[in-house]
Amino acid sequence: MDEVKKVDLGHDDVDGQECKDGRSRTWMLLLYEDDPTHKAVLDGMLNDLDWNYAGRLHDMDGVKSHYHVVVLFKDGRKNADIAADLGIDKRWLRAWDRQKKAFRYLCHRDNPEKYQYDTDGIFGTLAEKAVAACSKGDQLSENQSVAEIMNLLDSIEGFVTYRFFLSLVVEKGCYATFRRMGNLAVRLIDEHNRFVEDTVGRALKPTAGAYQDARDLGEFQGFCIGHSAKYPFVFDDDHVGEPIGNLLEKGRR
Repeated sequence: MDEVKKVDLGHDDVDGQECKDGRSRTWMLLLYEDDPTHKAVLDGMLNDLDWNYAGRLHDMDGVKSHYHVVVLFKDGRKNADIAADLGIDKRWLRAWDRQKKAFRYLCHRDNPEKYQYDTDGIFGTLAEKAVAACSKGDQLSENQSVAEIMNLLDSIEGFVTYRFFLSLVVEKGCYATFRRMGNLAVRLIDEHNRFVEDTVGRALKPTAGAYQDARDLGEFQGFCIGHSAKYPFVFDDDHVGEPIGNLLEKGRR
């Protein structure tokens, strides 16, 4: 079989890449569903061969829809041998030096100029591993993560417990930064809660008439300005994160 010096796969993703007859443990297949030999591979041949693989449809690249499939081998294999097993031309194979980068290419994670595919469409026996590789680089920079944490805190109108806010931070994927912030994170939450407490306290400051009414009704504590123990309706677990306006209404009852 003649050696293919340059690969023209009909797609600029791999145009000009050399297809050498050397061995590799990581190979990328480029497959088109309207090619009968390619369709046979997609329809289950990889499973029949008991190969380890992960792939994804690329249908938002501005060119003909196609599949990229990463195949991993325990030992290095030649492209001609792999192509023969699959019944396709070896020009549809590309060797990759690092499997992680090959996996990340399934979603274009290292190619920001290309369409960024989600991980939901990844399939194959190595889908979980590929999803993890594609997701790992999605974290925000530390500056972006800190800004996200501060914006998240500012978006909550009511009182915030550490447990409640930690769950939100984890959901946003910012826990690593939150942990590194250490005491600063605690101070930010305390500052937020003091603001809520002061706002509620000022709004509920009693007039002379309200003071007398409160004493008569035995509800003076609910009108006092002070720390959190004097505003149980603000700080119980049922009202964490509740808008200040709602808390004020409860305090006036």
